[in-house]
Amino acid sequence: HASRVGNSGTATAKGAILELSGRLVGDLVLPTSGLSPAIGGSRPYSGLTVASGVTLSLHPGAILKSNRGGFLQILGRMNVDGTPASPAVITSIIDDAIGGDTNYDGTITTRGYCDWPGISVAGGIVRAANLTIRSACTAISAYSSASVRIGGKIIGNYNGLVGSPDSIIDARGVDWGTPTGPYPYGYGDSVNEYVRVEPWQGEAAFRAKYSGGSSGGFAGRSYGSKHYEPRTG
Repeated sequence: HASRVGNSGTATAKGAILELSGRLVGDLVLPTSGLSPAIGGSRPYSGLTVASGVTLSLHPGAILKSNRGGFLQILGRMNVDGTPASPAVITSIIDDAIGGDTNYDGTITTRGYCDWPGISVAGGIVRAANLTIRSACTAISAYSSASVRIGGKIIGNYNGLVGSPDSIIDARGVDWGTPTGPYPYGYGDSVNEYVRVEPWQGEAAFRAKYSGGSSGGFAGRSYGSKHYEPRTG
C-alpha cells in the first residue's frame, strides 16, 4: 500500500496476519477487514513508527497485537475512541484471551508481563479513550515534548506509564485493575513522578503525589485527604 512502508500480509492454512512494520507514512484506521493486524514480524525487534504528520486511529473493538520485540513508536499522532462496551486493545500476539489464538500455536505460549516493548511517544500526540494495554515491557513512555492523555485499562504490564519532565502523561481515571491504584501508590502497574493519576478508577481517597527518587516518597498531604489536588510537575 502507498500509505504503509515495510508492511506485508501473510496467509497460511491456519489464518492470516497483516504485518505492520517499518514507517507509516499515511493515515491508517483499525480495525481492518480480513487480516488480523500485528506489529513487527519475522525480523527481531522490528516495529512500527508512525511518522510526523500521520495519524494511527483505533476505533471501538480494534485489536492490535505485537510480535515479540515489535515496538510502536509515535512521532505523529495516535487517536483511540474505544467505548466502555467495546474498548480498543493493544497487547501481545500470544495473548489468546484477547481476539483468540492469533499466532495459532495453541497453548504452547502464554501471556507474560514483558512480551513486547510497548508504545514510545517521541514528541508525538496520543489521545486515547477506553484503551486497554496489556503485556508490554512499558505500556507507554513519553519524551521529547510529547503530549499523552489516556483513559482505559493499564494492566498486566512489566511497567505501566513513564513520563518525563517535558512530557507529563495525563492518566486520570485509568483502571489499574485494583482500587489501590498504580505502584507506588498501590499494587497496579507502575508509574513514575511524571504521570498524573488521581483520581483513578475505584479510588476512595486522594493520596499525595509521588515525588520520585530512589527512596520513593510522596509530596503533599497525607493519604486520605480528598481535598488534596495532585501537582502536575
